[in-house]
Amino acid sequence: MEKIKIEKLRIEEFIFGLNCNIVVHPPWDCLHRHDEIEMSFFYTKKPVLFRIGSQTFSLDHNTTILFWAAIPHQIIAIEPWVKQFYITIPPHIFISWDLPDSLTNSILSGSIFIENDKYLRHIDVASFPIWKRESADTKNFQRQITLSRSFEARIRRFGGAAKPAIAPFAGRSILPVRSSHSTNKTFLRIINNIAQNYKNNIRVDDIAKEVDKHPNYVTTLFRKESGINISTYTLMLRIYEAQRLLLTTDMKIIDIAMEAGFESMSNFYKYFKKICGKNPKDYRKNVGI
Repeated sequence: MEKIKIEKLRIEEFIFGLNCNIVVHPPWDCLHRHDEIEMSFFYTKKPVLFRIGSQTFSLDHNTTILFWAAIPHQIIAIEPWVKQFYITIPPHIFISWDLPDSLTNSILSGSIFIENDKYLRHIDVASFPIWKRESADTKNFQRQITLSRSFEARIRRFGGAAKPAIAPFAGRSILPVRSSHSTNKTFLRIINNIAQNYKNNIRVDDIAKEVDKHPNYVTTLFRKESGINISTYTLMLRIYEAQRLLLTTDMKIIDIAMEAGFESMSNFYKYFKKICGKNPKDYRKNVGI
């Protein structure tokens, strides 16, 4: 796994590739993102609170979630030593599977799918140790093909049973959740405001006026709740939007940069390559668009 640092002392950007893992939480507590499509579930007695963009989800032990992890996401509340099972799929592989348009287009447009199937859960728990072993053998091309086909079969099953929980990831109100964890209501207003206005020249002073708080309070609260600063979060959303447009439209790159909220092409290329590992043209070429 390759790490890309945007802020000192903070890890928010990851590149996983075609991967499968089982991790014990909490390994990090900040908003982060990575390029791949992610399927996750948790072995937990109490629901896990999971934030994706400006949405918050309550995930119990039977719930599996599927989304494009280029959208910034964060575990908000989780019991100690809970295991997370996840697979990650690079977009070019996901697109190459020729899945139903209702699934592929929805995922790449920011929809978040939820599945509750206890029978598939049993199959997943049995399959993950095998997938994890195969994903670790990155130099064995045949194993990587086998792993890709296994993931494809699993996602096809997912697509048959699940429906989008919310689309798109921004511009809607937070989902109601039942939990002892209380998220600051002002923070929810702040993150919703950013999600709705990240394409504009958004300033902390403007956000502060919207939530009727001092700018210093807004800055401090956002970092406390999310683990990152507002400018980093805004950049994450802009990069996500640029990725989405590159993969789902034939717009010119300069138009995509402007549409995503970048004021200059130099900044767009600089941050896109730093975060995605390649320039926008090569990123689009990778999936044959």
